[in-house]
Amino acid sequence: MLIRRLSLLSAASLLVSVGIATPAHALARLACGRTVTSSVTLSADIGPCPGDGLIVAGSGITVNLGGHTVRGNGDPTNDQVGVRLENVSGVVVTNGTVAAFAAGVALENTTRSTVKAIRAKNNRSTGEINHGDGIVADGSSNNQILGNDVSGNGPFSGISMLDGANNNLVRGNNIHDNTLVRAGPEQVGPRQEDYGVRFDTDASFNTVDGNTILANGSAGVNAPGFQHTDNVITNNLIQGNGQQGIIEPGINYLLAGNVVGGNGFDQFEVPGRTKRMFDGILLFGNLGGGPGTIRNNVVTGNAHDGIALVTLGFTFFGTYHPPVVDHIQDNVVLNNGHDGIFLQCEFVADAFPRHVCLSSSPPHEGEHVLRNTALGNGGANAGTSAWDLHDESPNCDGNQWLDNTGRTVNPPCTLTRSPG
Repeated sequence: MLIRRLSLLSAASLLVSVGIATPAHALARLACGRTVTSSVTLSADIGPCPGDGLIVAGSGITVNLGGHTVRGNGDPTNDQVGVRLENVSGVVVTNGTVAAFAAGVALENTTRSTVKAIRAKNNRSTGEINHGDGIVADGSSNNQILGNDVSGNGPFSGISMLDGANNNLVRGNNIHDNTLVRAGPEQVGPRQEDYGVRFDTDASFNTVDGNTILANGSAGVNAPGFQHTDNVITNNLIQGNGQQGIIEPGINYLLAGNVVGGNGFDQFEVPGRTKRMFDGILLFGNLGGGPGTIRNNVVTGNAHDGIALVTLGFTFFGTYHPPVVDHIQDNVVLNNGHDGIFLQCEFVADAFPRHVCLSSSPPHEGEHVLRNTALGNGGANAGTSAWDLHDESPNCDGNQWLDNTGRTVNPPCTLTRSPG
């Protein structure tokens, strides 16, 4: 009888380890590198793992970590993942900790899946391989990343949307203290680019809502380049990040209801590198797409400008390309280190970075800066080198500054229908 019982136990262990179907939410003690194709709840920690922790290859299942930890071996040169979802749909990963891999949870070509109540911490790479994130959606769409705690990851981000990751929802997460320095190629040297939330390579139609994004090394939310469209960044607390609070959300974006404060003091940069002062919200002109909207945000106490819109248009092979109109409206912009709301002039592109403002503006529609309150910006420089409401262009470029309130303004553009 004892021999038969042992045989049955061995058979059950084999079924779980090779991923053969078992009853829903079977309680299991899995080892590193196992492929999971049916719902399971862990009964013990996994690791330290020299490779992947778990590989999820079954759709429509739940992987419940049962409050346990899936742990890597902490080798930053090893591009391995704690929980890797590959070509699946309808998966839920929940309730546990994933640590010391190159990425905590990776959704790869995965759809309609959810990562929730996961603690993704200290997942790190050298920065010369693809991963280096807490949670990453790579070529994956229509997923949800909800209520996770993401910290100590890098050198790229707490949460990343990569390679056409579209229509994903990032909501209610605590994304903080992702500050790892990227080693970088020799000619550039070590540098800080660890973002709270990062969009990269055609990541569009995503929503980042209701998150707390604190004390990350670089920007709180970053979407480099103009290939991203229709991303929504709303109702987040974005505070104390080393560089911008929000930088360049792409085109046809919405930034609304965010509190963006105390960012931009570069406190996480590599020792010895020149420190800079960064803006609360930095935009690059929304080139080639629909109008971007920045509304109802509170932007306060950031190191440089509160809201800065730069590079309004561009010249390519001798042809001027105007920007699409952005709407900056109903924001409260207080006590930032330089300008409150700043519009850069149209300039001769070839003269950058020491640009020369054009005295005769090329034709374009101009920007809409409406009903904002901008007070107390610039500190000791207010009214001299810094303004609450500031349009750098000598002829306004047709920009509309209407019904704004500012303690100091730079005439003539900002005086139109404004109390001043």
